[in-house]
Amino acid sequence: MEPLGNLEDMESLAKSLGQEVQKTLEQEIFIDKTN
Repeated sequence: MEPLGNLEDMESLAKSLGQEVQKTLEQEIFIDKTN
């Protein structure tokens, strides 16, 4: 395991991960609505 980066790096990583999760959830909800 590499040592964790500084807090700003962690925050930006968390933001990008959150955006990916949000996109996936929106796609799944959209698919549910169309079925």
